[in-house]
Amino acid sequence: MVFKNDVYSGTIFLIEAYTGLSKLVKRSSRITINLMLMFTKTLLLAIALLGFLKSDRIDKTQKKQFVYILRYADEFKKQIRFGEKEQATVREHLEYLKGLMNDGNCYFAGRTNNFFDSTLFGVIVFDAASLETAKETMNNDPMIKNDIMRGELYPFSVVLIKH
Repeated sequence: MVFKNDVYSGTIFLIEAYTGLSKLVKRSSRITINLMLMFTKTLLLAIALLGFLKSDRIDKTQKKQFVYILRYADEFKKQIRFGEKEQATVREHLEYLKGLMNDGNCYFAGRTNNFFDSTLFGVIVFDAASLETAKETMNNDPMIKNDIMRGELYPFSVVLIKH
């Protein structure tokens, strides 16, 4: 695991090395000096960028990824009819997912297009601090709370994502 202090210490070391190198190469030819300085500046920029990326990764690794799959509840499969109550629940569900997305916890949410078919399912990929928190997130989904759908929760890892 990379710590922010390690990246900071490494950057300070490189700056000190760059300063020492600058003093040392004053005796060398002009072309050698320019090449060494260009190389050192590029190396410093790469290290700084790497430090930024790794420090960003540190914060993200504190949470784990999960997926929950929504399927119609058995009782609801028999009717698959959306009255006013069910339509209101769908609107609440969408607002709930937008909230997860706005909080930066949801990577992806979607469903199959067979809307009035009992095989319809939805998929939500999200971050949570723990399995317990992930269960709470899933169980707070209005579609589950109002017994329209059931959720299945799994640990998950996003491998590729289109931006």
